[in-house]
Amino acid sequence: MGLGLVTKKDLKNYLGLTREIQELRQELEELYVGPEGSVLGQVTTKKGGKKRRDLSDTVTHMITIEELLSIKYNQLKAERLRIEEALEMLPAGERVIIRMRYLQGYPWVRIQLQLELSEASVTRAHSRALQRLLETPKKNFQSDGF
Repeated sequence: MGLGLVTKKDLKNYLGLTREIQELRQELEELYVGPEGSVLGQVTTKKGGKKRRDLSDTVTHMITIEELLSIKYNQLKAERLRIEEALEMLPAGERVIIRMRYLQGYPWVRIQLQLELSEASVTRAHSRALQRLLETPKKNFQSDGF
Protein backbone atom coordinates (compact mmCIF):
# COMPACT_ATOMS: atom_id res chain seq x y z
CA MET A 1 0.00 0.00 0.00
CA GLY A 2 2.89 2.40 0.30
CA LEU A 3 2.89 5.52 2.45
CA GLY A 4 -0.78 6.35 1.87
CA LEU A 5 -3.74 5.02 3.75
CA VAL A 6 -5.96 4.01 0.83
CA THR A 7 -5.29 3.26 -2.84
CA LYS A 8 -7.65 3.12 -5.80
CA LYS A 9 -7.29 -0.65 -5.68
CA ASP A 10 -8.49 -0.62 -2.05
CA LEU A 11 -11.52 1.42 -3.05
CA LYS A 12 -12.33 -0.92 -5.95
CA ASN A 13 -11.88 -3.93 -3.66
CA TYR A 14 -14.38 -2.41 -1.23
CA LEU A 15 -16.91 -2.00 -4.03
CA GLY A 16 -16.25 -5.59 -5.13
CA LEU A 17 -16.80 -6.84 -1.60
CA THR A 18 -20.18 -5.12 -1.44
CA ARG A 19 -21.15 -6.84 -4.70
CA GLU A 20 -20.01 -10.22 -3.36
CA ILE A 21 -22.20 -9.70 -0.31
CA GLN A 22 -25.19 -8.82 -2.50
CA GLU A 23 -24.67 -11.98 -4.55
CA LEU A 24 -24.40 -14.15 -1.44
CA ARG A 25 -27.55 -12.59 0.01
CA GLN A 26 -29.37 -13.29 -3.26
CA GLU A 27 -28.18 -16.90 -3.27
CA LEU A 28 -29.29 -17.33 0.33
CA GLU A 29 -32.69 -15.83 -0.46
CA GLU A 30 -33.09 -18.27 -3.37
CA LEU A 31 -32.34 -21.15 -1.01
CA TYR A 32 -34.93 -19.93 1.50
CA VAL A 33 -37.56 -19.42 -1.20
CA GLY A 34 -37.04 -21.65 -4.20
CA PRO A 35 -38.04 -21.01 -7.79
CA GLU A 36 -41.55 -22.39 -7.19
CA GLY A 37 -41.96 -20.13 -4.16
CA SER A 38 -41.61 -23.00 -1.70
CA VAL A 39 -39.44 -22.61 1.36
CA LEU A 40 -36.05 -24.31 1.01
CA GLY A 41 -36.91 -25.01 -2.59
CA GLN A 42 -33.63 -25.14 -4.56
CA VAL A 43 -32.10 -28.59 -4.91
CA THR A 44 -29.77 -30.87 -6.94
CA THR A 45 -31.02 -34.47 -7.36
CA LYS A 46 -33.42 -35.09 -10.26
CA LYS A 47 -36.99 -35.94 -9.44
CA GLY A 48 -39.62 -35.75 -12.15
CA GLY A 49 -37.32 -33.72 -14.40
CA LYS A 50 -36.79 -31.01 -11.78
CA LYS A 51 -33.62 -30.51 -9.79
CA ARG A 52 -33.99 -31.12 -6.08
CA ARG A 53 -31.57 -31.07 -3.15
CA ASP A 54 -32.45 -32.87 0.01
CA LEU A 55 -33.23 -30.72 3.00
CA SER A 56 -30.03 -31.47 4.95
CA ASP A 57 -27.83 -30.47 1.99
CA THR A 58 -29.82 -27.26 1.55
CA VAL A 59 -29.56 -26.34 5.22
CA THR A 60 -25.83 -27.12 5.27
CA HIS A 61 -25.30 -24.93 2.22
CA MET A 62 -27.36 -22.13 3.81
CA ILE A 63 -25.24 -22.28 6.98
CA THR A 64 -22.06 -22.12 4.90
CA ILE A 65 -23.34 -19.04 3.07
CA GLU A 66 -24.40 -17.39 6.35
CA GLU A 67 -20.94 -17.99 7.83
CA LEU A 68 -19.30 -16.58 4.70
CA LEU A 69 -21.62 -13.57 4.83
CA SER A 70 -20.61 -12.94 8.44
CA ILE A 71 -16.93 -12.98 7.48
CA LYS A 72 -17.55 -10.69 4.50
CA TYR A 73 -19.62 -8.26 6.59
CA ASN A 74 -16.81 -8.02 9.14
CA GLN A 75 -14.27 -7.39 6.36
CA LEU A 76 -16.56 -4.75 4.85
CA LYS A 77 -17.00 -3.01 8.19
CA ALA A 78 -13.25 -2.92 8.85
CA GLU A 79 -12.51 -1.64 5.35
CA ARG A 80 -15.24 0.99 5.59
CA LEU A 81 -13.77 2.34 8.84
CA ARG A 82 -10.27 2.42 7.34
CA ILE A 83 -11.48 4.16 4.18
CA GLU A 84 -13.62 6.68 6.07
CA GLU A 85 -10.64 7.56 8.27
CA ALA A 86 -8.51 8.20 5.20
CA LEU A 87 -11.27 10.21 3.51
CA GLU A 88 -11.43 12.60 6.45
CA MET A 89 -8.18 14.20 5.27
CA LEU A 90 -9.74 15.12 1.91
CA PRO A 91 -11.58 18.34 1.10
CA ALA A 92 -15.35 17.90 1.34
CA GLY A 93 -15.99 17.91 -2.42
CA GLU A 94 -13.38 15.27 -3.17
CA ARG A 95 -14.59 13.19 -0.25
CA VAL A 96 -18.15 13.25 -1.63
CA ILE A 97 -17.00 12.10 -5.07
CA ILE A 98 -14.97 9.21 -3.65
CA ARG A 99 -17.86 8.14 -1.40
CA MET A 100 -20.36 8.29 -4.23
CA ARG A 101 -18.14 6.37 -6.63
CA TYR A 102 -16.63 3.68 -4.42
CA LEU A 103 -18.73 3.39 -1.29
CA GLN A 104 -22.12 3.85 -2.92
CA GLY A 105 -21.18 2.49 -6.35
CA TYR A 106 -22.64 5.36 -8.37
CA PRO A 107 -21.77 5.61 -12.06
CA TRP A 108 -19.87 8.70 -13.20
CA VAL A 109 -22.90 10.23 -14.93
CA ARG A 110 -24.99 10.07 -11.76
CA ILE A 111 -22.22 11.75 -9.77
CA GLN A 112 -21.96 14.53 -12.36
CA LEU A 113 -25.72 15.07 -12.43
CA GLN A 114 -26.23 14.91 -8.69
CA LEU A 115 -23.37 17.32 -7.95
CA GLU A 116 -24.19 19.46 -10.98
CA LEU A 117 -20.57 19.35 -12.15
CA SER A 118 -19.03 18.82 -15.55
CA GLU A 119 -17.30 15.57 -16.43
CA ALA A 120 -13.96 17.40 -16.37
CA SER A 121 -14.57 18.79 -12.87
CA VAL A 122 -15.52 15.40 -11.47
CA THR A 123 -12.54 13.73 -13.17
CA ARG A 124 -10.09 16.33 -11.82
CA ALA A 125 -11.47 16.14 -8.29
CA HIS A 126 -11.40 12.33 -8.42
CA SER A 127 -7.77 12.31 -9.60
CA ARG A 128 -6.72 14.82 -6.94
CA ALA A 129 -8.46 12.81 -4.24
CA LEU A 130 -6.74 9.57 -5.27
CA GLN A 131 -3.37 11.31 -5.33
CA ARG A 132 -3.94 12.83 -1.89
CA LEU A 133 -4.92 9.45 -0.48
CA LEU A 134 -1.52 8.13 -1.57
CA GLU A 135 0.41 10.93 0.13
CA THR A 136 1.69 10.92 3.67
CA PRO A 137 -1.20 10.20 6.06
CA LYS A 138 -0.21 12.98 8.45
CA LYS A 139 -1.06 15.66 5.91
CA ASN A 140 -4.51 17.19 6.08
CA PHE A 141 -5.91 18.62 2.88
CA GLN A 142 -9.07 20.32 4.14
CA SER A 143 -10.23 23.11 1.85
CA ASP A 144 -13.30 24.09 -0.12
CA GLY A 145 -13.47 20.85 -2.10
CA PHE A 146 -13.66 20.98 -5.87
